[in-house]
Amino acid sequence: MLLAKSVVLKSVFADPSEIGDKKKVAREVARALNLKRGRVLNLLKTHKKFVWIARKVGDKEAYLLKRQGIRGIYLTEEPARVYPQGEMAGQLLGFVGVDNHGLEGLEKSFDSYLSGKKRYFWIQRDGKGHILYAPGELQRGSPGKDLILSLDARIQSITEYALAKGVIENQARWGGALVVDVPTGEILAWAQYPFFNPNDYRRSSSSIWRDRIALDQFEPGSTVKPLVVASALQQKIIKPSTLIFCENGKWKFEDIILKDTHRHKWLTVSKIVRYSSNIGAAKIAIGLGARQLYEYFSTLGFGRPLGMPLPGEAKGSLRPYSSWGPVDLATAAFGQGFSVTMLQLAQAYNCLANLGVKVPLHITLIPPQNGPAPTRIFSREVALGVLKMLRDVVEKDGTGTLARIKGVEIGGKTGTSQKAGPEGGYSRDKYVASFVGLMPALSPRFLALVVIDEPKKDIYGGVVAAPVVKHIFEHILAYKGPIPMSRTHPSPGSLPLGSQKGKDSLPRATSISRVPDFKGMCLRQALDILAKKHIVPHIEGKGIWVVGQSPPPGSRWSSSVTLRLKGEGDNSAHNNR
Repeated sequence: MLLAKSVVLKSVFADPSEIGDKKKVAREVARALNLKRGRVLNLLKTHKKFVWIARKVGDKEAYLLKRQGIRGIYLTEEPARVYPQGEMAGQLLGFVGVDNHGLEGLEKSFDSYLSGKKRYFWIQRDGKGHILYAPGELQRGSPGKDLILSLDARIQSITEYALAKGVIENQARWGGALVVDVPTGEILAWAQYPFFNPNDYRRSSSSIWRDRIALDQFEPGSTVKPLVVASALQQKIIKPSTLIFCENGKWKFEDIILKDTHRHKWLTVSKIVRYSSNIGAAKIAIGLGARQLYEYFSTLGFGRPLGMPLPGEAKGSLRPYSSWGPVDLATAAFGQGFSVTMLQLAQAYNCLANLGVKVPLHITLIPPQNGPAPTRIFSREVALGVLKMLRDVVEKDGTGTLARIKGVEIGGKTGTSQKAGPEGGYSRDKYVASFVGLMPALSPRFLALVVIDEPKKDIYGGVVAAPVVKHIFEHILAYKGPIPMSRTHPSPGSLPLGSQKGKDSLPRATSISRVPDFKGMCLRQALDILAKKHIVPHIEGKGIWVVGQSPPPGSRWSSSVTLRLKGEGDNSAHNNR
């Protein structure tokens, strides 16, 4: 789907030295262009030989002005940027200014890539601007290139609708959502509400066009607890069945009192995640220690930008462990005292979803987004154990039951965090509600993260954000069809802890070591992969969505590949110029 393109529009300029009755001309020009006569007259009173009257006017206005044939008023052509899908992914795309240079978002980051290089010609003119001599091109230019995003247009639309509904129903200030293809790290949806239409950026404010998914940071709250548990499991400090006394819901530690929403005595580690016990998580973190918890957080990507191709990506806030006191360690276990971006939190959970392998997230397919190689952080057994806990959060009596979908197991974790107050401490009435969902629970193909800022109807992530994730997943299932409950993961020894290698062992859709899973790909993407193997597939059906294949995923390559197609449309979102 085309998200941005360049067109040619007319612009109006004047040579005031050629205009006699400036008042009359100002009146005629203002009428044709629907401008204020006084503004046009002030422009014509200048002593310059060139002045812009209006940039990039509509065809009707240009026609009316040309028909008048006013001496000293001229039309010229200029490139202009338009966004055919309007508000879709508006904050991510950003916009260009009147001179067609990117000012925000991807438009700014890829300005030179999209624009290409100008062509320069050597010419001579006389005093009236007439060309006397034009020997030819002085410096060769180059056209701009296409920018192809990983966004899936249908999943983007699904996510934007579900998010808007959730924000409006909960009377919230803002909402953001990310949907990730787990095996590849490709971001399929990048949604924010209120929406922003880059076609009309002049009528918006920075508070609307600000890409808060990349630029804003928040305390993650209870969504961090599974990461703390995974770190402690990896260090063999605890087991899923380890019992921890949760102090009947109230624990005086140092000079603070930690509280749970329910009064629990002894809970296993699995139930600490299921019921989201602050006290239980704090005791696990204390047993792990500040240095090790900090190192796991840092390795997961907290405290530094992910390296997304966006201007000003935030790094979050994670103080060195040497400055942590006992209280800092305890509260970090339930997401207080440090901050993350949505991108960082999504990547950390994608590590669990990939059975312990951190696969860098990316938003662009062309040009390829260069980043660090995949790294194993948790063992396969540890990650699978935590995924089972996340499944119980939704499928049993945990805090995320409102994300349940009949017929498919969902995993997830709720988060509810207080916002910082204006004079230090925490606000009593401003919260951030969040939910991270995984589908299917034990072998995730899709990850969805929803953050709702300052909801008023309710404040808990399980009540506010979980239903939005459920809506997204339900419609992805309707769009993609049944999702296998298992898929190939790296074996425990295929990618050693801390390894920067082993990229081919990951379950990436673009891997060509064996036949990949083509289902869900657009035909063009599948053909690109097959072309690298010098294979021309047999095509069955019509459309460009691959819904079946032979041989099956994971098979050894053969000279014969069959792709079965269905539906119309394009799986990738394009931004070309």
